[in-house]
Amino acid sequence: MIHSKLKTIGVAGAAGAGALLLTMGPAFAAAPPPDPLNSGDTAWMITSSALVLLMTIPGLALFYAGM
Repeated sequence: MIHSKLKTIGVAGAAGAGALLLTMGPAFAAAPPPDPLNSGDTAWMITSSALVLLMTIPGLALFYAGM
């Protein structure tokens, strides 16, 4: 009795997993290729990171000063 229930659950689980894999296939196949690296974007990220690092010291000073 328990063996037949486990077998039924196993078959249902395998069928569900197979159906899930079949429906996910087209979504992965239609993915566009990634954009190439843009030097302007990279330069802006470096610049903005430097600005954030420069703002850290005054921000900590104001934080610990109680403002």
